[in-house]
Amino acid sequence: MNSTQPLEMRLAERLRGACSETRALGCYRQRFEQLLERNDVIRAVRQHLIYDEPDAALNQLARMGRLDLAAEQIVLEPTYRKLFDEAELAAAKRRLTYVSY
Repeated sequence: MNSTQPLEMRLAERLRGACSETRALGCYRQRFEQLLERNDVIRAVRQHLIYDEPDAALNQLARMGRLDLAAEQIVLEPTYRKLFDEAELAAAKRRLTYVSY
């Protein structure tokens, strides 16, 4: 990944890679992947975070100890958090709190 790429493109690559790894683990976040396919990355993440309840796949990632592959965790990384407002970051944290063991 090239550090000169726009941050949004780097986030999209990171999320698509995480989706691939998640599928390889037998966990499929279908709705989120569809959002990524149909929207720009920022819009996809924002729409994903609208839902207060974490999906079954997020729970499965938590049980496997792989929340590092969750979009909610990725957007909280220092590199990407500046792309989102405080409400969106709070929603990501809240969703992770629901599934943390």
